[in-house]
Amino acid sequence: MKPPIVYLDTSFFIGLIDDVADRRQDAKDVVRYETTKQSKLYTSILTINEFTVKTYDKFRKHPDCDQKIEEAVKSIRDIALIYAINDEVVKESARLMSVWGEFRKLGSPPLPRDRKFRWDSLHIATAQVLRADRVYSFDAPWNEFPKHEIPNIKQIISPASTPQPNLKASE
Repeated sequence: MKPPIVYLDTSFFIGLIDDVADRRQDAKDVVRYETTKQSKLYTSILTINEFTVKTYDKFRKHPDCDQKIEEAVKSIRDIALIYAINDEVVKESARLMSVWGEFRKLGSPPLPRDRKFRWDSLHIATAQVLRADRVYSFDAPWNEFPKHEIPNIKQIISPASTPQPNLKASE
C-alpha cells in the first residue's frame, strides 16, 4: 500500500516551531501521528520563504541572523519534503484564485478578491497537485474553499489536529 501523502502549510510550521497561539502541541501530535502512519510529509518552497521572512523581520539586525535562518530552514526540512513551485502548481493556483474570487462575490455582502489568498492558493494548489490525502493548516480559507474545486485533496484539517476516527451515529 502506498504511504499517505500529507501537506503542511506555513501556518502549521509557524504553530509548530514558533508556538504561535499555543499550537505547538497540536502540531507535534500531528507530526507524531503521521509518522506512525508512515506518511510522506510535504510542504511548499513557499513555506521556506514565508517562514524566513518572519525570521528576518525579527532578527535581521542581529549578528546571528543567518544562523537563525539556517536553523529555521533545517527545522522545516527535517519534517517535510519541499515541493517546488512549477508550471502545474502556478496554473492550478491561478485557477483557484479565480474560483475564490467568484466564490467571494456570491457572498452577502459580495466581497472583492482577497489579495492575501495568493499565498494560500499556492499552498492549496501544491496539495492539489500532490494529490494529498490530508492537509493540515491553521488558516481559515482552507475550510471555506469550495471542496468540489479541489477533488485531489481528500481531507483538510484546519485547525490542525490529529484525525479522529469517525464515530457511527448510533455510538
